[in-house]
Amino acid sequence: MLKLITTAQQAGFTLEELTALLPSNIENWDHGSLLDTLKQKVRDIEEVQKRLAESKSQLLEVLAEIENKPSDMDCADNAKRVLSQFGMVQASSPSSES
Repeated sequence: MLKLITTAQQAGFTLEELTALLPSNIENWDHGSLLDTLKQKVRDIEEVQKRLAESKSQLLEVLAEIENKPSDMDCADNAKRVLSQFGMVQASSPSSES
């Protein structure tokens, strides 16, 4: 039973959800509700996985841009270049800063 609880918590179930799903008398389990809840949790996990994949992709893109700094550019200018590519700051040319 402890392994079931631990596994369910790792999947994102709260103790309150577990209490509702696991009645003290196993013969009183609501089969349909249990299946619906488990299927919803799988959909929730898939949504989190999708968001994580998108975040990972964006971070890898930023990382690649930072690592591919032009050799004649200092770190501050590279940071401005990268941030401007991702719409985080307005790009400015070195001559306009003088």
